[in-house]
This record gives sequence, structure tokens and C-alpha cells, in this order.
Amino acid sequence: MKLRTYWLKSWISILVLGVLFTFTNCEKENELFTEETSEETITTQEKDITEKAYPNKSGEVTEITYQGQQLTVEKIDGLYVFEGDILITPEELQNANKSTGRTKKLWPNCIVYYSIESSLPNKQRVYDAIAHWKSKTNLQFVKRTNQTAYINFRKIISGCSSQIGRTGGKQNINLANGCSTGNTIHEIGHAIGLWHEQSRKDRNTYVNINFANIQPGKEHNFKTYVQLGKDGDEYSPTLDFGSIMMYGPYAFSKNGKPTITKKNGSTYSVQRNALSIWDRIGVSRMYKKVCGTVPNMSGYYKANDGGHYYVRHIGTNVYWFGEHPSGSWANIFTGKLDGNKITGQFYDVPKGKIQGRGPLKLTVNYNSTKITKTAGSNFGGSIWTKTRRPSNLPGTRTAGFGVRNNINNLTARWYANDGGYYYIRQVGTHIVWFGERHFTSGRPPWSNVGTGVRIGNIIYLNWADVPKGNANNNGTLILRVDTANKMTRTYVTGGFSGSSWSR
Repeated sequence: MKLRTYWLKSWISILVLGVLFTFTNCEKENELFTEETSEETITTQEKDITEKAYPNKSGEVTEITYQGQQLTVEKIDGLYVFEGDILITPEELQNANKSTGRTKKLWPNCIVYYSIESSLPNKQRVYDAIAHWKSKTNLQFVKRTNQTAYINFRKIISGCSSQIGRTGGKQNINLANGCSTGNTIHEIGHAIGLWHEQSRKDRNTYVNINFANIQPGKEHNFKTYVQLGKDGDEYSPTLDFGSIMMYGPYAFSKNGKPTITKKNGSTYSVQRNALSIWDRIGVSRMYKKVCGTVPNMSGYYKANDGGHYYVRHIGTNVYWFGEHPSGSWANIFTGKLDGNKITGQFYDVPKGKIQGRGPLKLTVNYNSTKITKTAGSNFGGSIWTKTRRPSNLPGTRTAGFGVRNNINNLTARWYANDGGYYYIRQVGTHIVWFGERHFTSGRPPWSNVGTGVRIGNIIYLNWADVPKGNANNNGTLILRVDTANKMTRTYVTGGFSGSSWSR
């Protein structure tokens, strides 16, 4: 599978690695990619299923400089068309050439915002394609509200096309009536940063390109990335004929004869049904530094210490609030995800009675349904299993530790003007909290964790809602300690409602 190389230049190609699965957890990767192989073997019998932006139109072949690279493209209807279905706008071309890096082309926190125009027929193909991406990768797809960067699915007369990577604004995925769910999966692949498979630099080891059979003016679509002067990383040991990003053997044929064959001269089957195994591995590696290599972990976990754990996964940040139903202990955790490994720190908070703290190292399984402790001797739980959140959860309680009237130590239960109780713990200059809207049965409408530092009488916090409640926000806070028993908010991002606290 061939990937866009925005920030991947520092990675070592899989071809010079001695093992296939080097990221995170090898055994679990094999578990993932052996149990579902049969799904990706479905093939199509159509001669040319290659996605094209303008199936019946050709344009002026020209050279452009894009992301510092020379590309051969066709100019059609004011757009630059690369490899048949990848669109580059003049505005994007201008902005790209001013860019200082390529990391902006990936979707932050692995969240892809999207909208679907009301005029698009058969919207189910989009819903099904998005569901497939969500189930097979670590990307999330969220309907747009007011975000400026998003994918817009729209109707066109003919063809299937997309822009490549995140452009930073509205970017269209164009779908004619004939574009299937599989074609839509393919075009989403471009929008999240994938190139076509046959462009890999070693492709001549596996296929022949029959230029005599290619339509005039379309030859540039068959260049490798070396020929284009581009760096690339291949994450499959050989060319992946099963990739949903692979051209068919009759792509851009002028005479009905194959334009691509295997080295022995035979044709091959291509599919537009599902991401292949190596498509999924490649996307996971491509976004590793953005959100890890496992699906989003956010949800409810039950642990072998008898506790409820409410986990929130945002990019490479992982937060939780954990509590025992008896009220004997409660803690918050903040950590960083690297691949499928989490390193972080836990702090008990005064919703419980224990006052522990310390480092934790965790490993997440391939589908984020199980978390295992690998280090952290002073923490009781060792296995967390994702499951359905109960309808009734432990309500607010009095503080298990902490006192009033000590301006130098804020450890206590605080009450805020948003109707919430905040269980705050101060350790040196470090401040952590768990906050939840007061309730006695059922579930709270919101709950959050906060972690930060106190400098003098100013507190700087990052906060994130956790799924004990139903809110799903995060942001930053600055608080001022007014007296020993009063704090006031002076700055906020992310829609946090509380503004004053008392104990």
C-alpha cells in the first residue's frame, strides 16, 4: 500500500525491516489480520473499475509544483487531475507551495469531519463506506457542525474523485450515480492521505506497465513516486494486488487490452469491497503519531479491581476516571498513547478514601476492547474490559479526604456554580480533579477530569469530559485562587460552564 509521505520521511521502509509487523503488538496484529482475511478476497469481474474524475474527458497535460514536488497532471474545468481521480485546486496548489511541512495534511486527533449534501442520491453508500472505515481503522468520522476543515460528499454528473489528504477547508468527494460503496471507500482513502498502490517505487518488480495500450495523454498516471521525484514508504512486503487503492489491469486502456499485467503477462483481479489487510496496517502506521495504532478507546471499562472506569481517548492523549462502587477509592489517569502502549500517571482523588498515586504503563489490544497493565505496582487493577455502560452508576459523595481553610492545599470536595461537585487533589504544585454534575441515581449529564499545575494562586488546567456522563468536550482552563475556600475561572476553551468554586 502506498501512502502519502507528509511526516513519514523519518520512518524506515518496511522493506528494510526484518519483520512484517513492527508497530506495537505483533501477536495481536496477527490476530486481527487473520480472522477477517476472507472478506477481502471478493473481486470484481469488470474490466476497468478505476475511479475517474472525468471519465469521458481529457485535458491539457501540464506540470505543477505541489508540496515541493513536480507532478504531471491534466487541467480540466479549472482543476488539476492527478492519477485520474485525485483533484488539486488552484487555491490548494498555492497554499501547498507555501507550506512549511506536510503534517497539516493529516486529520488531527484522527477525527474526520464530514457533511453530505441533501441532493446526493443513495446516501447509504456513504454511510456504509464511513462505517467500514470506522470499523477497520483508528479513524473517527463525525458529522460536521461548524468545523472549517471537512469532507463534503456531493453529487456530480459523472465520475468519482477526491482531493488528497486534509486540505484545511471544505473538500469535496464527488460521487456520480454509478459510484458504489467501494468506490466511496476508495475516495475516502484519498481524503485521509492515501495514494494509488501501483505508484510504489518497486512496482516494476511485480507488474508490467503496457504503455502501448494506455490512452494518449494518460501515461503520467502510471509513473512511480521515484519517477515523480517523491519519497515513499511501502508497508507491505510486496505490491498489494488486494488494495482497494490498486488500479485495475485495464485502467485507461485505449484498445481493451490490459495496461497493467503481472510479470508473467497475466491479468489480475481487483476489488472495491473493503480495505485490504495492508491498507489497514498502512493507515494505522500513517496515523500512529496522531492517535496511536488502535481504534478509539473512549467508553466504559470494567476492571478486575471491581471498579468502573470511564475512558476518553483524544488523539494520543488518554484520560480516565475510575471508582469503586463502595466509595473506597477513586482515581484519575492521564497518559500518552504510542502505538498501542500507554504511559501515564494516576492520582487518587477525594471521592474515595485512598490517597495513592504513581506511574502506570498499559497495553491496548488490537480492537481496544481490553487494556492490560504492564507496570505500576501500587495500582490494584491490572485488566480492563470494555463493555456496555451500566444504567446506574455511583452518585456524588462527601469527600473521603481533604480539609477546608488551607489556601496552600486545595485537596477537598468543591462545589461549583454549574451544579457539579469537583473532587480536587493537590500534590505539590500539581492539581488534578474529577468533576460531575450532582446526581443520586442513574448517570450524570456530564463528568470530566482535569490535570494541570498551580503557580502561585493561578491554576492552569487541561480538562476533558469522560463517558460517565454524556458530554463530549475538552479544552483548557485558567483559575484564580481567591481565598482558601474560593476559586474563580478567568479563562476557558471548549464549552466549560462552571465559573466559580467553593469548599
